[in-house]
Amino acid sequence: MERYFAAGWSGFKIESDGFGNENIIEGIRYILDEREKKKRISMRRYYDFVVQYPLDPEEAFVIVGETPFNIDLINAQIASLDLDPPIIKEGSFIRNLDGSVTFKPQQDGNCRIAEEPQAGFVYAAGSDPTDGAVSTTNGSDVSFFIAKGMVDEDYNAAVGAVFQYTAKPDDINEAYEQCALACEYYSVGGTTCTVLIERNRARMLTWFQENGYMHLLARRPKKADKTGVVRSRVKEYGGVMDEQTKQLLIGMEDDDINANITNYKFVDLLLDLARFNPHIKGRKFDRVDAWGWTLLNLRTVRQKSMFANKDDGNDFMGLGYTRDKSGRIVRN
Repeated sequence: MERYFAAGWSGFKIESDGFGNENIIEGIRYILDEREKKKRISMRRYYDFVVQYPLDPEEAFVIVGETPFNIDLINAQIASLDLDPPIIKEGSFIRNLDGSVTFKPQQDGNCRIAEEPQAGFVYAAGSDPTDGAVSTTNGSDVSFFIAKGMVDEDYNAAVGAVFQYTAKPDDINEAYEQCALACEYYSVGGTTCTVLIERNRARMLTWFQENGYMHLLARRPKKADKTGVVRSRVKEYGGVMDEQTKQLLIGMEDDDINANITNYKFVDLLLDLARFNPHIKGRKFDRVDAWGWTLLNLRTVRQKSMFANKDDGNDFMGLGYTRDKSGRIVRN
């Protein structure tokens, strides 16, 4: 059985345009006007109306109320960005002769910058990769985010996605290189922006290892929960997506949405978070997964920076150890 999309205006009794054709413009205008009315009542009613009277196929299949995230906060932020769109720079990165990295603006570039790197912050990346596909219509995207955080004891301080690369490029190696260069671009203030890559697909990890970017790879967390992250003693890189990890990432994303929704500038990420349903088998949410890995890596990086920047002069306060003048760890 073939299926086809019927736009919301197709069910209206619309007057002819004088040539026997439906006046589609009037139908669309009516839907948009009604959306504004629903939005003033509540974002839930607005979203219900969008699903009932969609203007494109994606709107017809939005899942309302099934996402584990706060749909009202997400929709309110989408509406806010629609009224006051953020400045998103599009382009690609290039390697200069002196080894530095420069961002080259270009229309419809896959690299998207919401905020330039700044000293005084830490940056961390996460990626839901792909090993490539035989066609541009099959397989997952490479999805990659960089988040900014303050070195502060408050986890919720100044967290936000400042960079995104999500695409299904013809050359997968070019995509990996752009992600690596993005990490270098956001390595500021003497700190390295590492990327935590989902290792269920190994090609991206292998590419980083074989092309001199090992220093940009985040190690596999051995244990992670809402109280902290403990690194594995074994030098393995990336993270494995299993059911426990999936629930952890969903919880971290939920916390971040509730605390930092006004820092979300990428509408496509917000739309995917609104449509996300972990119970739908076989449907990939590349951006949602990548954003979860990003938040997990950012938390690890922030904890490490907080520990290193303590000004008490003793990293082992209260543990019975200290450092001598040579830097060796000795028992008190």
